[in-house]
Amino acid sequence: MLEEYQIRQADVWNFDEIGFRIGCLRGRVVIVPADVKAIYLADPDNRESITVLECVSAGGRSIAPFIIMKGEILMDKHVQNQLNDDVVIGTTLTGFTNDVRSYQWLQHFDQHTKELAKGRYRALVMDGHGSHVSDHFKHYCWRNKIVPFLLLPHSTHLLQPLDVGVFSAMKAHHQNALYESIRFGDFTFDRTDFLAAFQEIHDRTMRRKTVYSGWKKTGLFPFNPEVVLSKMREFNGFSATHASQALLTLANSGGAAM
Repeated sequence: MLEEYQIRQADVWNFDEIGFRIGCLRGRVVIVPADVKAIYLADPDNRESITVLECVSAGGRSIAPFIIMKGEILMDKHVQNQLNDDVVIGTTLTGFTNDVRSYQWLQHFDQHTKELAKGRYRALVMDGHGSHVSDHFKHYCWRNKIVPFLLLPHSTHLLQPLDVGVFSAMKAHHQNALYESIRFGDFTFDRTDFLAAFQEIHDRTMRRKTVYSGWKKTGLFPFNPEVVLSKMREFNGFSATHASQALLTLANSGGAAM
């Protein structure tokens, strides 16, 4: 595909969604003096979810995020923060993406990458979510020299750079921001606090080294299929071993489990 459309490495992009539980703090190890019998850390327990659409290139770049919140309208306080002017904030009734928001994101992507491509084709690597394969989405891609490239089903944990090398770092930075907020007495971490902190979370994550790492760990750039194939063989060997052990256990028990 890259050869057919003469697509440069810098014009290959990966697009995906990441969800955040705004105020859910994962467990942490806390070191305390031996004479302290108990320690309590308040948790905002805000389980509201926010979806963020992110996109990174094989050239180490990223574009401004597209943030989706649950609701019907945006309040003034949601946009009075440190987010860059090119960040997009929208709403859906569920807080997750849909055909309309994905199409709007595609226009956002086109706007921020067209000049960099200088008239050349771009590749957009993504999973097969229904909103990525709508007729409107596909037609817009081809009209604007964007080649949509769908990853194989159930393969994103191995093949998608954002999943493999970027989103875990972003989740960690979100947890750090939440933890710092709690340490300084803010026990009501809500969507306004999240939006106020998100630009720093995004900037800390989208460093060239981190983005490059995602593409390298998938074996896509530099192209190295063995990175993924070795993991598949390892998994298949693990599965085969467990299957053999299960059959042996069943045989020794006289087939009682059947």
